[in-house]
Amino acid sequence: FALGLAVSGAEAADFWSSLWRNADQRGERLLRQGDAAAAARTYADPRRRAYAELLAGDHAAAARDFAAFDDGDAHYNRGNALALGGDLDGALKAYDTALARDPGNADARRNRDLVARALKQAPPSGLPDSSVLEIWIAPGRSER
Repeated sequence: FALGLAVSGAEAADFWSSLWRNADQRGERLLRQGDAAAAARTYADPRRRAYAELLAGDHAAAARDFAAFDDGDAHYNRGNALALGGDLDGALKAYDTALARDPGNADARRNRDLVARALKQAPPSGLPDSSVLEIWIAPGRSER
């Protein structure tokens, strides 16, 4: 007696993938496929989840989740999330903390200087426009 199930090829692949891969492996695959939002929902590792949230544009969640770590890379990525979310003062502080932990972090130095310049050029009537910032998100900095 055989039981036949009608499933699409994609559904079958997802089913087998979930059997043989852990959540972080599935999240990594989704991230490589360009679906950062799905990767963020899939990752079990909180650092990888925060990095995927950053790439997905969920800056508030990424900043919150990176705050759970106290190393240079986490503060750097938290600074990126804050800057991209429009909190330039918070981003500057996060980059300063990243540089205190890792003075050789050239990416943190570059983004810190960019944010500092934007804050100095703020119009007197309001906050600087964070959308003009060209924040550099270094690939792989979430892996350290």
